[in-house]
Amino acid sequence: MARVRVSFTVAPKSYCENLYIVGSTSNLGCWDVKKATQLRFCEECQKYVVTKILPEGETVEFKFVTVKDWNGVEKGIWREEISNRTIVPVKGLKLDLTIETFNN
Repeated sequence: MARVRVSFTVAPKSYCENLYIVGSTSNLGCWDVKKATQLRFCEECQKYVVTKILPEGETVEFKFVTVKDWNGVEKGIWREEISNRTIVPVKGLKLDLTIETFNN
């Protein structure tokens, strides 16, 4: 199976000191939050960024957390649970995402 680079640029609307991504593929930790990947804060764009190698054409689900624990999972505007984010990676995919708030 082919693999492609996917760039994530994330803007949380509420403060977080750290931001991690965890999801359904091995490169995203297979939903093991302890294996979540930390995003880097970009001073220039004031957002968090990371590039991951993901399986091309395969549905990938993911979420963001502020700590390597589900207690810091992203939430909706009213602090409600939200569905997993879903993408189908293709070559050159660049995502610009927003997070409303977090559980913690």
